[in-house]
Amino acid sequence: SIGDVRGRGLMIGIEIMKNGKEPDPKGLERIAKHSLKNGLILLECGTEKNIIRLAPPLIIREEEMERGLAIMEEALESLTGGKYSQ
Repeated sequence: SIGDVRGRGLMIGIEIMKNGKEPDPKGLERIAKHSLKNGLILLECGTEKNIIRLAPPLIIREEEMERGLAIMEEALESLTGGKYSQ
């Protein structure tokens, strides 16, 4: 589940939590592996390694951004069984 989304401009952090209460680094690892298999590299960060760091280039095209977000959405759905929680 997504615990928090924060950032400035194009640099955004998405916190992955287990049951909305504790950091979920293994969940983030599964999301990152699923995304990589589908062509999207996700960076993990944070002291608990449970935050996805999004930092696309300023020159990203809309089509590229939409494809990346679709891949990330598929990865999140694979982790949560299609149900998002906060």
